[in-house]
Amino acid sequence: IIRRDGSHVLLGRDARESGEEIIHTVAQTLKNAGVSVTIAGILPTPTILFLTRTQNYDGAMIITASHNPKEYNGLKFVTSHGMFLNEHEIDELKKIYELHLEKTDRKILHDNAQKSALQQNDVFIKYENNLGSKHVHHIVESVNSELIRSKKFSVVLDPINSAGAIITPDLLRQLGCDVTV
Repeated sequence: IIRRDGSHVLLGRDARESGEEIIHTVAQTLKNAGVSVTIAGILPTPTILFLTRTQNYDGAMIITASHNPKEYNGLKFVTSHGMFLNEHEIDELKKIYELHLEKTDRKILHDNAQKSALQQNDVFIKYENNLGSKHVHHIVESVNSELIRSKKFSVVLDPINSAGAIITPDLLRQLGCDVTV
């Protein structure tokens, strides 16, 4: 997902407790590698995919273990097209990782740290807590929202204290639903 210095990657996560620490570690690692990072915080996976594609990010990483138990966590890699990596791209990513492991020693780490410190002026980590609203707006504009509003739906939502809890109530309210979370 990272093909050159100057890339800009979006990071998002689910609501697992371990996600906070992991997202900051990933952000700092990418910054040290010369990649700018926008941290979107807790958002559903489809929202991160949408934002990556429509906001011109060079890629994204989602810190989530999907439907696995809460003690697990992992990384999902996303292309600039808002799609998960295919088998070929995963193999390419593994080769890059293995090559990095072969070349890594204390001198290289020290040299890279000095190099990245010089590049820090153009590389950033920023926090964007409103990005989910772009996806909500897109959905509302893409459906027949007047028809939905006219039905006056009452919705009970159980987002299980995860990423859906962040934007789904707002989406439903904008569609005219009476929402009980």
